[in-house]
Amino acid sequence: MSSEKKHELVELVLLELGLKDCVDTRIGDPGGGEQGSGGIRGISGGERRRVSAAVQLLTNPKMLLCDEVTSGLDAFSSFEVMKSLTKLAMSSHKTIIISIHQPRSEIFKLLSESDGQMVLLSCGDVVYSGPVRSVLPWVESAGQSACPTGVNPFDYLLDLSMIDFASEAMEQATTQRRDHLVQAWADRKRAQTLYSKRNSSVPSFASLAVDIIPKEGAGPSLWSQICVLTARGWTNQRRDSIMLWGCFGECVAIGVALGAIYFRIDDSEEGIRSRTSLVYSVGAIQAYLMLMVLIYRLSQDIAVYDRERMDRWYGPLPHLVSSVLFSAPPNILYPIVFSTIVYSMSGLRADSVMHFLWWLLVNITMQFVTSIPSWLRWIKYLAYPNLCYSILASNEFTDIRFTCPYFEQTGVWDPVQCGKYDGNTILVYQLDLKINDYPLPISYMAFYFIGFMLTAWVALSANIVNPTIMGASPTLLDILINQGVKLFSCRQAIVTSVRRTFAAALPDDSLDIEKAHLKETRLDVFSRGLERKDPVTIRVEGLSLYVFISRFSWSLSGITKYLRNEKREKQLLKDVDVVFPAGELTAILGGSGAGKTTLLNALLHRASSDLKMKGNIYFNDTKNPSLRMINGVSAYVRQDDNFLLSHLTVRETLQYAAELKMDHSLTKQQKHGKVEDIIDLLGLRECADVIIGNESVKGCSGGQRRRVSIGMQLVTEPACLFLDEPTTGLDALTAKAVVLTLKQIAASGRTVVCTIHQPRADVWHVFDNVVLLVTGGCAAYSDRADKVVEYFEEAGHIAPAFTNVPDFILDTASVNTRSPELEEKTRKTVNALVERFNARKAAMLESQIPEQAMGELKKVNPQFSHFGKAFPLLTRRSF
Repeated sequence: MSSEKKHELVELVLLELGLKDCVDTRIGDPGGGEQGSGGIRGISGGERRRVSAAVQLLTNPKMLLCDEVTSGLDAFSSFEVMKSLTKLAMSSHKTIIISIHQPRSEIFKLLSESDGQMVLLSCGDVVYSGPVRSVLPWVESAGQSACPTGVNPFDYLLDLSMIDFASEAMEQATTQRRDHLVQAWADRKRAQTLYSKRNSSVPSFASLAVDIIPKEGAGPSLWSQICVLTARGWTNQRRDSIMLWGCFGECVAIGVALGAIYFRIDDSEEGIRSRTSLVYSVGAIQAYLMLMVLIYRLSQDIAVYDRERMDRWYGPLPHLVSSVLFSAPPNILYPIVFSTIVYSMSGLRADSVMHFLWWLLVNITMQFVTSIPSWLRWIKYLAYPNLCYSILASNEFTDIRFTCPYFEQTGVWDPVQCGKYDGNTILVYQLDLKINDYPLPISYMAFYFIGFMLTAWVALSANIVNPTIMGASPTLLDILINQGVKLFSCRQAIVTSVRRTFAAALPDDSLDIEKAHLKETRLDVFSRGLERKDPVTIRVEGLSLYVFISRFSWSLSGITKYLRNEKREKQLLKDVDVVFPAGELTAILGGSGAGKTTLLNALLHRASSDLKMKGNIYFNDTKNPSLRMINGVSAYVRQDDNFLLSHLTVRETLQYAAELKMDHSLTKQQKHGKVEDIIDLLGLRECADVIIGNESVKGCSGGQRRRVSIGMQLVTEPACLFLDEPTTGLDALTAKAVVLTLKQIAASGRTVVCTIHQPRADVWHVFDNVVLLVTGGCAAYSDRADKVVEYFEEAGHIAPAFTNVPDFILDTASVNTRSPELEEKTRKTVNALVERFNARKAAMLESQIPEQAMGELKKVNPQFSHFGKAFPLLTRRSF
């Protein structure tokens, strides 16, 4: 495929997945927009998900597997992604398998009309597997009621197949219903005629084409892979300003430090000894520090390599060669800077040949050490510092005579009297080195470099790591550690306040679902324990956020070089006026990249320091409170769960959070009892003793980790609770339970604000208020949730019957970039909504502000655990 065709395909995929607006924005790090996160600001979480899908679509596979491809996307974007995948499957006869959470009703219709198949799972059991259009008739044949009119069929199916942990009565009743459906599907032979059409439509393996798997030689050539990987690595490396300037600063700092210690060494005996020490320091200290930086960088790069190698993008050889090529420029620059500073400050040999040879040899030694693969770093203990020391010492002392007092007095160079001032004598008899000993050590290091690269190539070729199953089983070390902990630790029994056995609570006969709904739920128990908080109403007036993006470019024309710096301003939020009332649950709705997370970070005074902010934020009558004041009354559940410790269990994570953050007047048993309430409330009982896990260590699912993050903030019961997409990655019942929990927390007088994607109908009705953000960071609505349909109807947008309200809102207020005509039409609609809200926002927002004076925000200091409490807890947690 030609380069033009490849670029045309890339542009087509970008348009198809709605990535046009962020095409020139760097990916960044999750949470990079938050101050103090240490990450790089980039695109939103939903846009990052679409980029992952786009990367796989570009490979044009015959089979595409997508794990929760719509998680983190708004309803409009997720539906467009599903339409793209459906069109791709039908037009190119590809097999596409996706897992999905909370799909909207239009997706059910889309899959039914396109002869799509579905598999409905519950706790690892198959509830249904067959055509989408046949699932509802099968559910009715299994003894369940028909799907009510106007209800999302997917929501209906998920409700039937999931276990509701709201109360023990509901838990047992829904468990019995689920088990009945699983057994009915296992006995499906009695209704085999219903699936005869499906069975007859599946071709046998013998009739399939024999060239499904591409030949080994397919794909780009080795040279093309090296060029692409080198260009990609160089682009990523030069944009990583923290790493580049950090390494540069380290070279300057260490160079100045060594230069100051060995400043202007003289020719005395002490000076000669100092030269020897300086040579060793240069060869060992700086090389070791650069080695640590390289190990850190490779630990990140190897994760990308493992995944792309598993997807058969390229082999180990182009990866190794490209790594050497794109890292060569900084690896050459750093030693030059370091050696220039040290050489000029210490006063080593001043003859021009030896000066040039000094930084050249330092450069060579650095090149070899930074090319050793990280998993073979232990070999450096064998010979590398000695070789480096030999080269630099030989360079400094070969054929040089220092100032000898005897020679100064007599004018005769006596080998006996002046031997300790003779560089050659010092090399041979004191340092046990050879004169002009350059070729052999350099050859050794070259052999080491070649040997290490060959070893790395063999190791990477023989061992293909699957990052999706790493840590699936415990290692021998894990087993030994766990056994040791069991032998030497004593765990006290935890007294639970809610959890009881089924036998003690319920009779053996089957429970009716409706009767179970009338019983007291775990949420009711949890809500009774909430303390009333002083109300905090949050007002935002004219908030705008800007980021300045710099672009550096250079050109070479003949011998003339010039550097051009282009700066452009990107607006993240534009003149946002909203109110978040106390005692109510407010949802921030909007498409991916509309600025929902940015608004939360601005409210919490955690926006990145490189942003320019205009406008004011009020907590009650306190204007623009400090970060410390905000932290004293608020808690924040972030969008990602990377801060969780992967080797702690769910229960341990929540217990340590409770002991660190809850009031010291409560006993340990009371804190642990609160944790057990939260575990039951969030449906974490089944995974309470499972480790959190991460990409490398198998543990809880993504949805379970999301609930753990929420639970950690619930233990503190703050006056203001902010959550960034708390339902992303959760199934329908768990998402509803989470939102109901937030509603009860708000009802106790707290201010609860959350961003949300794809809320289902029964979840939408729980929200009190809604803030709608559109492309460009503009607010298009901020008022009661039950008035939004009427507001849109007055603007000329009528919601279709049986359509989920948030789906309708996002469809109307989203810009479709899949074609110029659609983009122009939808952008006019969005701009009209923004103008309409700006004309009416004064009256709409005034109705949400309390009439009485709210007073200043109390100066409540964040409850940091004192040293005597935190030190033993953190020590136990780390152990």
